Amino acid sequence: MLMIAVTILGSLVVAAQVNSAHADIGMVKSYGPNIGSPQRYESAGPHIDGVLVSQFLVNQNNEWQALKTGDIDVFDWAMTPSMVSEYNTNICVNAPDAPGGIAPCGAGQAPIQHEITIQNVAELGKFEIDMQNQAFPTSNQAFRWAIAWVTDKENFTNNFLGGLGVPLYSALPCPAQCDPATGQWVDSSLLTPNAEANHVYGSGLPIATRTATANTILNNANFPIGTNGFRVDNGVGCAARIIPDPAGTGLITVNNCGKEIQPFMYVRLDDPNRLALGRFVHNLMQNSLHLDMDIGGTAKYTGDFQNYFELLRSGLRNAVFFQFHFNLYTGGWSLGRDPTTLDDLYDSLFIDPGDTNYVNFNDPVFNTAARALRAATTVANAVSAAHAAEIEYNASLPVIDGWASNAPLAYRVCHVDPDPVLNGLCWSGFQLQKGTGWHTFFTWENLALDGAPVHDPAHPVFVKWGWKTDILDSPNPTDSDFLWDAFVWSLSYDSINNLATDDLGFTGDLPWMASLPTVANVASGALFPDGSTCTPDAPATGCEVLSYQLRSDLKFQNGLAVTASDVAFSILLGRDSPTSFIGPAYIHVQNVRAVDATHFQVEEKNQAIFDRHDIGATVVQSVQNWCVSAHNAWPGTSTPATTCAPPWPSGYPDAGANILTSNNGAMAPGNPVAVDFGSGPFTYDSVNSFTGGPSGPVLFRTAGYTQAGAPAYFASVAKYFTDSSGTGQWHKFHHAGNVNWMCTADHTGDCSPVEFETGPLPAPDWSINIVDLATVAAHFGQHPALSGNYGHAPWDLSGSTQTPDGTVDIFDLTRISLHFGQSFLGGTDQGGGTEGTIPGWVSESIPGT
Repeated sequence: MLMIAVTILGSLVVAAQVNSAHADIGMVKSYGPNIGSPQRYESAGPHIDGVLVSQFLVNQNNEWQALKTGDIDVFDWAMTPSMVSEYNTNICVNAPDAPGGIAPCGAGQAPIQHEITIQNVAELGKFEIDMQNQAFPTSNQAFRWAIAWVTDKENFTNNFLGGLGVPLYSALPCPAQCDPATGQWVDSSLLTPNAEANHVYGSGLPIATRTATANTILNNANFPIGTNGFRVDNGVGCAARIIPDPAGTGLITVNNCGKEIQPFMYVRLDDPNRLALGRFVHNLMQNSLHLDMDIGGTAKYTGDFQNYFELLRSGLRNAVFFQFHFNLYTGGWSLGRDPTTLDDLYDSLFIDPGDTNYVNFNDPVFNTAARALRAATTVANAVSAAHAAEIEYNASLPVIDGWASNAPLAYRVCHVDPDPVLNGLCWSGFQLQKGTGWHTFFTWENLALDGAPVHDPAHPVFVKWGWKTDILDSPNPTDSDFLWDAFVWSLSYDSINNLATDDLGFTGDLPWMASLPTVANVASGALFPDGSTCTPDAPATGCEVLSYQLRSDLKFQNGLAVTASDVAFSILLGRDSPTSFIGPAYIHVQNVRAVDATHFQVEEKNQAIFDRHDIGATVVQSVQNWCVSAHNAWPGTSTPATTCAPPWPSGYPDAGANILTSNNGAMAPGNPVAVDFGSGPFTYDSVNSFTGGPSGPVLFRTAGYTQAGAPAYFASVAKYFTDSSGTGQWHKFHHAGNVNWMCTADHTGDCSPVEFETGPLPAPDWSINIVDLATVAAHFGQHPALSGNYGHAPWDLSGSTQTPDGTVDIFDLTRISLHFGQSFLGGTDQGGGTEGTIPGWVSESIPGT
């Protein structure tokens, strides 16, 4: 094997092997914690032809069986104790890579730990008992306290979850958001190990003490046990109680004095853990607290009605989220990285049907602290406000926080496929994305099936993803409130900035569709760039402007260019639409100004440190496709400046803008309609999806390529950002002479030099410097050709026409020299450069790169 080495300045040694193997493309962190570790946001890809989704109704048990047989590659939900136990028994499962079998298993079988990988997640979600704070009896603080006291979280997490959950006594999940490494957002008095028993409702106390205390609370509130053995309402205000209507939906006012207390409780059937929690609390409420919860029937006395329900999420959605027709509900949240979710979820600003504060919590003390948290200009101020909000939240107790999961996720190592060319090949590049809730997302950017042909129409590579759900809602980034909806639109849309997988702090942002922002403060009473006046939202005392530079080579999947006007439309739609589920992120946005096609400014009515996170998470939608073009019930318009601008006088174009829409309606097979196809790597195939009914399959194809069996329109779908002359080799960022960001990876995805392509290379740095010159010089005169996983070897950067020509020569050295000293990153917290700008060479038009 030929080895070439070049020594420069007597110390720098660059060596490379002239062979080709699969490698993942990544970079090494130059900032924040774990400097020097692999940074797994990919610059090239996808290396697969799409994502095939099967939906598993009711619960995840059938999904787990499908993973073992190979019917799916990825299991989307946290594993249950029984699944973990089964995994640890080393049972035999289908092994496409071992036709002869692997001992002690027979032919075509192997131990489960050989075929399936489980991986722990960084938990940013929580499960809980939601309580309706405006409907009796949960409107009564004493009643809420009593239910919290009797809910033995330690018992539940140990015995029902098998230790795969951490008891929560805080609104923000621990340990993810109370770890000092990511910001101490939770006051120490609320942490489980040292919680104050008299403040967090029985932490660590025996159930007998909990039950006695809860009953005393109810007695003192004048809710005595009546003659039939159930508690009755003799409390203050009993003559005019607001309760869920037993005969229908919504809330009614009744004279409740002397009547049995019957709380309406909805329990989710589609998650065995939430079902167990509901039954656990349901049993304690009747058998320990003497509340009628339907145990023993619903005709025990005059006025007895059904008040306990176990339903799929689709069956209780309207009652809970839109009609507020409940008292208790087994809820849960997939949260973001910032503590501002305290404000997003529980601030009274967001009490609206379908909005985030469906528990109707309205506490002025909490509101003040939560709004101060959102408006904080320093981390210290944010921490102080977060502690104050959490303590008041626990004192009032609008929600009983249950647990944060620490159960692993699972995926297949080797792929089962009817295509013998693909069957038995193994995956590399699986990576969990930190900071997106108890599921955490896998990324498909760097996923590859080792040894498979890339984008070969005769051998399409699809990762098979299992979803546990009962039905999708209306999957678009504005008004979807269901977690699997987010899975759907996250396949098809990109966000303005990205978050580093190992950094939840303020250094974790990466430029993606746009630069990181420059930030300019505007004093109260001074003018914004658009000429309007800064009037800060209290408690803020000033305003700010975030300036971004959008990449110039971005396209939506129907070929339209992504412009600053699309960004403005998306942010204002998220802020103003009455069906928006993302409104809290934009509550302080005054205006978005498109300076030109690629430069936009966001005017904020505060100076918060969190503003750049909120804006950076924006999913950009097309004003042409959502507003101008007709779709579903939306007729389209020829006057977008009037019709599609706040305050949206002619309606809301997001209504019915479902990315799973065909000409036969949402989630039905048919020809595509003029909806926004998104800006991401995968395009929904409306012709071949849902042919098996509501459970799927749901097919997303890699954008820009007509694969075998794909509808004809896929040939015209825009490639993902950039493309190597139609060869299928895509690059999020142009190489532009920076060659030493290549790294090799084994199946662990840790960039260890197991499969060499260019190793050993210096650490990837995303700047163009002497190392890049040395790397190219080491291969001077070689002929790597134009084939391989990435279209050309990384050191063949250019030719006489700026297109890689198959030879490493003076043109490649010149290409590096042209950009010598430049950085991809931008911003002092991203390795150098100027925030708010993207160098022109990142978006330069260089065919073939």
